Amino acid sequence: MNEAGDIAEIAFIHEAYKRGYVAFIPYSHNTKVDVAIMRGDEPMITVQVKKGTLQKNPPHLTQSWKALVGSARPSNRLCNGKPRLTKYKPEAFDFLAVYIAERNTFVIHKLTDIVGKASIRWNDKHPSNNWEVIEEYFK
Repeated sequence: MNEAGDIAEIAFIHEAYKRGYVAFIPYSHNTKVDVAIMRGDEPMITVQVKKGTLQKNPPHLTQSWKALVGSARPSNRLCNGKPRLTKYKPEAFDFLAVYIAERNTFVIHKLTDIVGKASIRWNDKHPSNNWEVIEEYFK
């Protein structure tokens, strides 16, 4: 069961509709794309949606969230107990949208900016609800 992931995807679709997009959800899970969005006659944009996980930082550190940048499944565990992570390839989708539930906000990254990374972190010092990254993609 992936309730947190489902909630993140629904929140993304809701926000996309508020911004004038229509959303399409792939029927198959054989793709890295969770949602495709489109507005007017603009090209379709493919998005992988992740939920940021609140990190338990010591009190003197800034509160932060982390998201895996790749696919990991509990059934694919290595012998040492760590999950096997498949990093995203450049052609997998257009954007990664990380949902920070505790702030009800999204952090959006172009896939080309995060390819090769295993995880990304976010805190209040970084931009959020940065939908302009998508808005400017085709300009």
